[in-house]
Amino acid sequence: VDMSEVTSSFDLFPVTSWTLLDVVSGRMEGDEAQALDRLLTIYLPAMKAHLMYTWSMPPDRADDALQSFVAEKVMARRILKYVDRSRGRRFRHFLRTALNRYIISLYRKEQAQRRSPGQHALVSLETTDEQALATDVPRDTDAFDVVWAQGLIEETLRRMQQACQQSNRAHFYALFEQRVAHPCLHDIE
Repeated sequence: VDMSEVTSSFDLFPVTSWTLLDVVSGRMEGDEAQALDRLLTIYLPAMKAHLMYTWSMPPDRADDALQSFVAEKVMARRILKYVDRSRGRRFRHFLRTALNRYIISLYRKEQAQRRSPGQHALVSLETTDEQALATDVPRDTDAFDVVWAQGLIEETLRRMQQACQQSNRAHFYALFEQRVAHPCLHDIE
C-alpha cells in the first residue's frame, strides 16, 4: 500500500485487499498472477500454521496440502471468484472454510484408499495409521487466527514506522516501540 493513500490512523491497520481479490477473480483489470502471488504471500503462512496446529500436520505435509489446495481449488477451480464482499463474506473465513473442506476431502480419499485394496494386496487393519484417524477432527486451538494476528501486527508496525519516518517523526516510533510494542510483544511488564 502506498503510504500517500493513507488518510487516517485507522488506514494503517491492514485489511482484506478487495482490489487484489477483484483482480484475481477477474472482476477487475490487472495482473492476475501478480495479485494472486501477493495474496498467497499474505495468507500462506497463516494457512500453514492452521494446518499444522489445528489439523496436527507435520510441516512437510502441510506444505504439500497447501500446494495441492492452491493448485486444485484456487488456480484450477478459481474459488476466489466466489468471495463477495457485498454479501458480507469475510475473506479469511471463506478461505479457512474452503481449506478445511479441502483437507476433509483429502482425509476421506485417503481413508477410502485404505479401505479399497485396488491393485494392491489387502492391508491388515492393524497397520492403519492411527495418527491420521485421530486428526480427522480439528483441535479447538485455531492457529490460523494466531498467525494471522501476528502478521497483522507486524504489517501494522511496519506501516506505522514508515509513516513516522515519512513525516520526520521517527523518534515517535522509536519511543512507541521501546515503551509499548516491545513490552507487549515480548510479555515484559
